[in-house]
Amino acid sequence: MFMLNDTIFAAREITKTNSYRLETFEAPMVGALGYIDDKAIRMYRATARSLLAGTEEWNTPFDLTKISKSDLPLVGIVYNYQDATGSAIRGLVEDGVKGIVTAGTGAGGISSQMSAARNEAIHKHGVVFVSTTRTGSGSVYSEGTNIIAGDSLNPQHARILLLLSLAFTDDVEQIRE
Repeated sequence: MFMLNDTIFAAREITKTNSYRLETFEAPMVGALGYIDDKAIRMYRATARSLLAGTEEWNTPFDLTKISKSDLPLVGIVYNYQDATGSAIRGLVEDGVKGIVTAGTGAGGISSQMSAARNEAIHKHGVVFVSTTRTGSGSVYSEGTNIIAGDSLNPQHARILLLLSLAFTDDVEQIRE
C-alpha cells in the first residue's frame, strides 16, 4: 500500500501523474483504496489480491529475503513510436538483459521492426518480454512465446515485477502466473 496526502492506494495501481504537484499520485483505472480524515482511516475498497490474504494463493513463490541487489538481472524498457526501429531492443540484448518491457501504443502494439527484433531476442537469446501500454492507463492482454501480457501495469511497474521474477526463475509460465 501507498499513502500520501491522506490518500491510500494499492502500490500496484499507483502512478505519478505530474512532475511538480504534491497531489500527483493517482490510480487511473481504479482510484484510491481509502482516505485518512483527521484521526480516522476510511477504507472504501480492497484489492482482489488482498481478499486472498492468509491463503495459499496469497503467498508468492519469490522470497525477497533470499536475494541481494547483485542478484537482480538487467531488465530494460523500450518505448514504441511510429516507425520505431529494433535498435533499442538489439542494444539491450547486447548489454545482456534477461528481460525487456515494451511500452506499446494503444493496447501494447509495437512497430514491425521492433517486433522482428523482439522475435530475434526471444529465439536467439531467450529474453523474456512484458507487453504494456504507454497510454497512461488501460490493459494489455496479448501474449506469446516469452511474451507476457502486462495487464494494467504501467511499464515501470512491469519492469520491477519482471526484474524480481527473473531473479528467481527463468520459467516464463511461473513468471506469467
